[in-house]
Amino acid sequence: MTTCDREELLLEVVRAGRWPELCGLELSSHIAECASCAELVAVASALAGDHQASMREAPVPPSGLVWWRMQKRANEEALRTANRALTTIQAVSVAAGVVIALVIIGSFSNGRSLLQGLKELMNPVHFPAVATLAPWSFPLALALVTCVALAPVALYFAFARD
Repeated sequence: MTTCDREELLLEVVRAGRWPELCGLELSSHIAECASCAELVAVASALAGDHQASMREAPVPPSGLVWWRMQKRANEEALRTANRALTTIQAVSVAAGVVIALVIIGSFSNGRSLLQGLKELMNPVHFPAVATLAPWSFPLALALVTCVALAPVALYFAFARD
């Protein structure tokens, strides 16, 4: 099928809704002679008519519904942002718990006490009262890991609306 160089011009005229008002005598005679352009005008004008009819019949939602949807979308976006922050905090907490657990396991597996493992880990830091915590170091570390691991769950239940 051959195409005509005036098809784009005709398509623009039909899309603009100016068919057949803007169609001059020369263009009208060309459409009568060119089968490709005549078919293009017939199909494009039918599609443009359907488009205009569907645009006139399209239901417009009430303003209250549009406002409600906008508020709902804003709330969902705020919830996603908060969830990202909580997920990050939870991941950091779990990573810290794993590091603490590895330090505890590593200190017991080498035959050293937890206090000696912590002293080697925190060598540049000076703790004058570390010796007094030696009997309580494992329960304190376990309590710390438990609190850090359960904090995101507590925050979730504290801020859940439903």
